[in-house]
Amino acid sequence: MAFAGHAQWLPFGSNAPQVGLNDAVLCQTVDEQTNTLIVGGLFTGNATAFLPFVSRWDGNAFSAIGEGFNAPVRCFTWFQGSLFAGGDFTLSGSTPVNHIARWTGSEWVAVADGFNGSVRAFAIYNNSLYAGGAFDSTGTTACSFLAKLSTNQTIWEQAGAGLTFANPSTTYTPGVYALQVYNGLLYIGGRLNKTANGNQSFDGAFVRYNGFTYTDIPNYFSTTFVSSMKVFNNHLMIGGGDVQFLAEYDGVSFLFGAENVLPNFTVNNPVYAF
Repeated sequence: MAFAGHAQWLPFGSNAPQVGLNDAVLCQTVDEQTNTLIVGGLFTGNATAFLPFVSRWDGNAFSAIGEGFNAPVRCFTWFQGSLFAGGDFTLSGSTPVNHIARWTGSEWVAVADGFNGSVRAFAIYNNSLYAGGAFDSTGTTACSFLAKLSTNQTIWEQAGAGLTFANPSTTYTPGVYALQVYNGLLYIGGRLNKTANGNQSFDGAFVRYNGFTYTDIPNYFSTTFVSSMKVFNNHLMIGGGDVQFLAEYDGVSFLFGAENVLPNFTVNNPVYAF
């Protein structure tokens, strides 16, 4: 079945497939100042251009954004008028940008000391930029899975006691995969089950943070991971893996049966985006 006006998938531009990309797109955002689409992912270019892991689409062609990166981009956000990128990368050209970078309009630059592992998600919470991922330090300072950027953007601070996973030999890489602000709290999804100081344990991979402490949310993601979240109709939609791939949360409990707008068990692999 095709929706009216959307009968088929079309390639980008009149020159396709030359203008396409040679590998997956993992994230995207819109630059409203230039009215262009910015994409990041696993790609390194197309038939006509070298586009290392990040590119801009102007409606006719993809173009490079600065020198790009040396490894995949996994997330974007806009904060205080600037574009931030997170991912597996450590360099933009010869400039060290440890897993997180800010676009100045002409080049990608480091954001404080960055991290020692991949950045997978961003959120703006209480007017601060938060980054989540598979890291446990920033520079020489311990900073596990979730960090907040200081007001002057010179240091990353561990969010509360930080987060960790007690048994790293699992199918999914431990870390934070998704962040979403909902009902005045920061919701965190990933592969995690303890605070970094070991004083608090969680029954699954879905917790919330009030700017100071974490609260466990009893759930049925106890043997899996949470990979995506989105607020829809005042409820929090959650995508994950292994046991239940889709869930709906109203801020107090998970919804089931007729209350749940999401069909249960209708997909057979993890949900990575809404």
